[in-house]
Amino acid sequence: MRRDKRNNDKKKLVFFLVFITLLVFLGSSIRMLNAGTQHRSHNIRSSMSLIDSPAISINGNQELIDFVNASGDVFLLGNITHPLLIQNLNISGTSGNRITIRNTNLHFRITGCYLDGGADGIHFSNVTFGQIVNTTVINSGSEGIWLESSPYAMIRNNTVENSYQDGITLHSSRRSKITDNRVIHAGTSLSTGYGMYVYGSPYAYVANNYVFESYYAAIELADGSPHSSLLNNTVIRNMVAHSLASTNSPNATVLYNKIYGAGTQGITIRYSNRSVVEWNEVQDDYYGILLLFSWNTNVSYNTLIGNEIGIHARNIVNNSIISHNILLNNHNGIHSWNADSAIYYDNLIKNSTAFGLILETSSNNQIFRNDFINNNPTGNSQVTDFDNTFEENNVSYNYWSDHTSPDSNNDGIVDQPYSFLGDSANEDSRPLVYNTGTLAPVSILYPSGGQEVTGVVTIDWTPSANPLKRVLSYNVYTKTVSEVEWTEIASSLLDTSYSWDISSYPEGNYLLKVKVSSTDGLETEIISDSPFTITSELTDTTTTTTTLPLSTTTEPSSAPFSGFFSIIGVIFITRRYKKRFRKKLEK
Repeated sequence: MRRDKRNNDKKKLVFFLVFITLLVFLGSSIRMLNAGTQHRSHNIRSSMSLIDSPAISINGNQELIDFVNASGDVFLLGNITHPLLIQNLNISGTSGNRITIRNTNLHFRITGCYLDGGADGIHFSNVTFGQIVNTTVINSGSEGIWLESSPYAMIRNNTVENSYQDGITLHSSRRSKITDNRVIHAGTSLSTGYGMYVYGSPYAYVANNYVFESYYAAIELADGSPHSSLLNNTVIRNMVAHSLASTNSPNATVLYNKIYGAGTQGITIRYSNRSVVEWNEVQDDYYGILLLFSWNTNVSYNTLIGNEIGIHARNIVNNSIISHNILLNNHNGIHSWNADSAIYYDNLIKNSTAFGLILETSSNNQIFRNDFINNNPTGNSQVTDFDNTFEENNVSYNYWSDHTSPDSNNDGIVDQPYSFLGDSANEDSRPLVYNTGTLAPVSILYPSGGQEVTGVVTIDWTPSANPLKRVLSYNVYTKTVSEVEWTEIASSLLDTSYSWDISSYPEGNYLLKVKVSSTDGLETEIISDSPFTITSELTDTTTTTTTLPLSTTTEPSSAPFSGFFSIIGVIFITRRYKKRFRKKLEK
């Protein structure tokens, strides 16, 4: 009986486990079926053709909810994770806005729509959290997309083409984002035609947009849009005015933008103090960068090619820094006009057809450590300086490709100052022999070649001329004339000599190499002129007679034999005492 009961218990347990397994499998199958159904319905919706619709005008939260519910999306909540959707609509016509939404603070998204004609393509007023995504707006009789008093908006991945006035406008809409859009042919006259116009909208974020042939200006942060960002936008063939601009919008950030063949001003910073303009590229414009009435602004690491003026600083740019820019093939490189107290350093100004630097009615500027190469090639100077009544510009330690010698004391500074054209009699008092991207070479003094050395030899070399006061160090290498690879002897030396123990080196003909490095990543090196010879013993051509004491020559030394017998004795004694010790252990 007990055995039968055990068998029954086992059967019940097996049945229970099988039942649970079937339930789990059935639940998984149902979930997979539901997921497949949802995926298929999503694909059906996403592949649906556009639905023709009349123009839409919505005012208030309830009207927005009613409109979305009427389209069948009854489960959307209007929050950040489930925004209300207005999608896949085709709206065309000749009058009125295509989509107008007012007075709502619900999260909603216009997506996948095609809007043609009318006044404004999309018009928001007093809207919070509105989104416009993946929508095409063409042939608008007024604005393509217009947002007024609509903070926290997102305008992403849309195409706006052939707007009569502006492509995309933010008006009093703080903390909004305009990203990844294409705006083509915005505007028809001088009073209209901004590709993107951000007005009175602090903390705007405008990034990764493409703007082609706007009639007036491509992208502008205007009047009361501080702390805004223009990042990685591309502007091509802007027609009249600036491509990127910050006007009355301090603390602007303008980074990684590309501007080609634009109008009169590539990047303009006007009445926008404490702005940052870095890593941009501007080609074939009139002004590459125009800095106007903006102090404490940083203009750095930009590339400016083929413009009429690479960088134009004008009217009150106090304490602004213009550094690390590359200016190539412009008509004039840098033009400072009535601009005081700016700092220009570490710029490369090359191949300007006119002047590399123009100083006009400007004072108290610091201009140092720049490279001026082949500017004004048919003239007598790469700089013109006029109407500077104060004559207080500090210009020194720059490299001028047409003035690199003489340097009689090898200190890296040309003996005579570099003279400027113009009526102010300014000059660079300490012109550099070598450009700022090059370390002055050194010379190996000893052993430079042809010498025989043995034991410990002192390697000597000349210091690298260092007028810019870089932190320099030296590494020393050697190899035989037949070897390919260099062997490091010493590293990170601060002095210009090193005591080298060569007693372990085999005899042969060797070369030396001294490499100079700076903490800012520059290097240069020199190899000895010809091989020198390492010998185990210097050749002595003097004949020497030595008289030895008599006691040292009367008998041959018996030391080897005595040493031999001492070893035999130690072995004998060790073996004898080993046997005695073993017998004691056995007892």
